[in-house]
Amino acid sequence: MDSKPDTYSGMILMEHNIRCCLSPLLKMGFLSIVRLVVFAVVLCAVGPAASSEWPMAEQFAEGTGKIVGRGGKQDIAHGIELVTRAAEAGNPEAQYAMGLLYRQGTVLRKNTARSTKWFRSAAEAGLPDAQAALGEVLLEKAGKKGDPSEGRSWLLRAVKHDHPRAHYQLGKSYLWRYPQEYEKALNHLSKAAKSGLADAQLELGIAYYYGGYAFRSRQPADYNKALYWIGLASDRGLPRAHTWMGYAYSAGHGVPQSDAKAVKYWLAAAKMNDVNAAQELAWAYREGRGVLRSRSKETIWLKRAAALGSKGAKNRLNSQTVYSKISKGELGMVILGGLIAIGIATAGSSGGSVGSNGQRSGGFMDMTDPMQFWGATLMMDIK
Repeated sequence: MDSKPDTYSGMILMEHNIRCCLSPLLKMGFLSIVRLVVFAVVLCAVGPAASSEWPMAEQFAEGTGKIVGRGGKQDIAHGIELVTRAAEAGNPEAQYAMGLLYRQGTVLRKNTARSTKWFRSAAEAGLPDAQAALGEVLLEKAGKKGDPSEGRSWLLRAVKHDHPRAHYQLGKSYLWRYPQEYEKALNHLSKAAKSGLADAQLELGIAYYYGGYAFRSRQPADYNKALYWIGLASDRGLPRAHTWMGYAYSAGHGVPQSDAKAVKYWLAAAKMNDVNAAQELAWAYREGRGVLRSRSKETIWLKRAAALGSKGAKNRLNSQTVYSKISKGELGMVILGGLIAIGIATAGSSGGSVGSNGQRSGGFMDMTDPMQFWGATLMMDIK
């Protein structure tokens, strides 16, 4: 079906950019406030411009006004009722708004099935924003192992209207699902990044950071381009972009190596609840990279990372608990076992033979032996 005039052009981009600007508030516990402000600004921007070609356009505009309190009179319940009526009457803009309401879960309780239903109705009517949103939802539903074809088909429809977020989602899909399509991924991500979408800027930077070799292409890594785009996303306040800037400074890729600057970026991202940044901070405090070594601060950031869902951080915390519960006598026995294991490994290293594969056999620590493994681990870990 041919698309009607796109009165919602740039709506999702606006929403994302507002989120980036307000993201520092997230660490202060104002997530619901930020979401409500985002939705209010978006609807204020597009509600008055609702196309008169759609059914119940005036009711839809009035409903969005009541939801966000336009004119100083807020009545969320009545506003939702009016928007729902317009959506049920076949107004694609109202259907898309209902999809957003159910997807964000701020004004209405989050419901993926209902948001998908309303996005699909608006997408089938030809609304590019809804096509992009539906494609994104379907790709999320497909996950890493599902069939992404339906989601991509809707994104391709939105891309015909040069929709920034559709370019972003399609480029990301090509990059990680079809690495042989590296050039296509760069093409779509570039268009989205140049439109100002911070997520796309970061993803494009990551693509350049890894280079085409990691995605079955002959293009080498380009750290200059990578850090240009990642830096733009970081300047917009995107937590993951901060984390990637930290990676670059830690490794010295495209910038002079600096553990101190890496820690600075990781700290900014970790305070905004980026799990990878929290893990990197824990590692930095454990190893004394860019900061003074501190077991207590390592534990603080491990707990933060674990709370954010890191299994590695949970395992590390559990191992610390095991160490703390070992009695002095048991600790002595384990250390003795570790010393014996290290002695055996040292003595045997000169007597081992070199196999046809160039690796020495014999004389090395058996990491499957609990006594050798725990002894050696404790010797390295107790500082």
